[in-house]
Amino acid sequence: MSEKKYPKPAEIKKARLKVSKTQGAAAAVIGRGWRVWQMYEAGQRKFDPILWQVWLIRVGLEKPESIL
Repeated sequence: MSEKKYPKPAEIKKARLKVSKTQGAAAAVIGRGWRVWQMYEAGQRKFDPILWQVWLIRVGLEKPESIL
């Protein structure tokens, strides 16, 4: 069984800024609160890799085929 690849805090922030979203707006894309997003970017909470992929797809940074 392969190990989950969690996005790094800097990667999360860089992606959010690339799509010009506030932490609250970025969190809303996946039904989370701004505080949770803040914790992802601070490295205080791990961002589930599947949820990360969903976020990337929803904001247009990846295509759905990228997860197949």
